[in-house]
Amino acid sequence: MLHERGDTAGLLKALGHRNQDTRLRALWFLADLRHPDAVQPLIGLLGDPALTEQAARALGHIGDPRAVEPLMPLAQQTRGAGDTAVIALGNIGDLRATDVLLKRLANPADLTLDTVAGALGRLGDPRAVEPMRAILSRLRVTTPENDVGRRLQALFCKSIEDAIDEIVRANGPRVGDDPS
Repeated sequence: MLHERGDTAGLLKALGHRNQDTRLRALWFLADLRHPDAVQPLIGLLGDPALTEQAARALGHIGDPRAVEPLMPLAQQTRGAGDTAVIALGNIGDLRATDVLLKRLANPADLTLDTVAGALGRLGDPRAVEPMRAILSRLRVTTPENDVGRRLQALFCKSIEDAIDEIVRANGPRVGDDPS
């Protein structure tokens, strides 16, 4: 009912409700409304272990740059909420996140390499091209031990290639002078 009326104040109040399902529904309704008043309360929910991942996803959906700084420490964690924060940072598209995402990219054993590469591609920061090319080169010289490894390697390579292409499209051919 609050969502249908666009009652941001009521939804913000519901974020503090004792029932977790009520809080979660309010979180998603606020994200759906993309109301700027929801950003700070959602940032506050990043500290709530029960809602961290959902709050990060909602902040990425809203896309407000105020969420970048609070999401960056979370994005340094691998798996779960850290991966969700990576996606959120890519969706927000603020170049302040580039260095944090490049640190995550530097771990090619990370099963979310494609997620990180995708976020870097959406950011469009040309500083990411050379590190991505270096990882792509390292991936291409390794020989996976099994079929699953070969599939992951192909996925990672494709994700990185797509991200590089996205950055080149956003910044012009000068970034792509050295094709991989």
